[in-house]
Amino acid sequence: YPLIEIRTNGILKQALMLPLSERNGFSNYTSGDGQNLTKNGAIISKTYGMNVGMISHRIQSRSPFLYLTKPNEWNDESFHEYEFISPSHGSKKVIVKCKIIKEKEGTIDILKIKYKTSQFSEKCSSDKYKFINYYWVDNDGFVWKSIQWIGMDMSSKKNIYAQLYVLKKNGNN
Repeated sequence: YPLIEIRTNGILKQALMLPLSERNGFSNYTSGDGQNLTKNGAIISKTYGMNVGMISHRIQSRSPFLYLTKPNEWNDESFHEYEFISPSHGSKKVIVKCKIIKEKEGTIDILKIKYKTSQFSEKCSSDKYKFINYYWVDNDGFVWKSIQWIGMDMSSKKNIYAQLYVLKKNGNN
């Protein structure tokens, strides 16, 4: 089975997650303690039990985050649309424009296995929000590690990030 590890600077400190289901590019994962997340390609598209209330995260359909795209073919910008549960049980949309920058090439170590990667930063902003996502991508375009914005702690106004590691992908690594 695929296996991921997630760490956040929010309520969930660290968890291992196994997949529950996969369909149309979406993968649903769960931890032993009941936290869940959905990935669409490499992006986190929904969270549960992480105290941020992300109910959807959409990106344009030909994004390198959704389909394996070699690092030298990545776009230089992206648009993200997030949707969160509001305190009044409605929803709130956050739309940001992002600039994608190839930072450097190097290796990362996951469970004592070294992967040659290109590191990308994705600097996102709108009139009310500003954050940076990071992705470590191999030569085939697979994202082995990422640090992604998953929302904001409304009481402290602090950005909450999820650091996601792919420990095992579909039984072939």
